[in-house]
Amino acid sequence: MQTVTSKDGSRIAYDRYGSGPAVILVGGALGNRKFKKMEELTQLLTERCTVLNYDRRGRGDSTEAKPFALEREIEDIQTLIEAEGGSASVWGWSSGGALTLHGWAPASASSGCPSTRCRSWSHPRPSGRPGLRRAAR
Repeated sequence: MQTVTSKDGSRIAYDRYGSGPAVILVGGALGNRKFKKMEELTQLLTERCTVLNYDRRGRGDSTEAKPFALEREIEDIQTLIEAEGGSASVWGWSSGGALTLHGWAPASASSGCPSTRCRSWSHPRPSGRPGLRRAAR
């Protein structure tokens, strides 16, 4: 287990596997990096990629500085990207997918994730935010 410290002081725990282009896995609200399906995906991707499988803030081994805000979760992903040298793709599952879309949406370009690619699987329906609806298509 490795850790990085996010902008607000939260400690974000992650496991790093493989080598190659970096991919950050963003799990759902009720999971953590040890969730079986995320571990299986990690194993598949490590043949070609460096995989960062992390505990979202307040879950698993990660801490959370209060109060919660969606922007803090995006900052956590930004911190992980910075830890990998400033370039990574992001893959989100369920609410983690919605989070990646939120960070990737054109409306948040000034504060969004500097990821090279964004993918989402089985995410909740986008909110009323126009940029998020476009990004989800």
